[in-house]
Amino acid sequence: MPYLTNQQVNRALKIIQEICGVTLKLTFHVARHTFATAIAIKNGIPIETVQMMLGHKKITTTLISTEIDQEKVEEDTIELDDQLEKRIARQAGRSGKLSRFKDHGLSVDGLMQTSA
Repeated sequence: MPYLTNQQVNRALKIIQEICGVTLKLTFHVARHTFATAIAIKNGIPIETVQMMLGHKKITTTLISTEIDQEKVEEDTIELDDQLEKRIARQAGRSGKLSRFKDHGLSVDGLMQTSA
């Protein structure tokens, strides 16, 4: 299947824009940015993989074209907290001791909030 040119994609997006009543001008560039941020990053694709998908040589270029919002930071913090709690539980199970971290009611999420 042949690839579409940027101009062909822009024409198709203009039609979609008119049909859907979108006020933002849709372009190939906007579509790439939306894919990177709203689809890839928000669904857990690592930034290095997004870099390769977009064909960027430098990761700084990818960082410019993506936005990491507060919601994503919170989701990632919760995921990290869950992973650390599982690791602590496995280690506590092996050693037969309770985690001092959990005994004090601490979590990664709580530490992130207090250090901000």
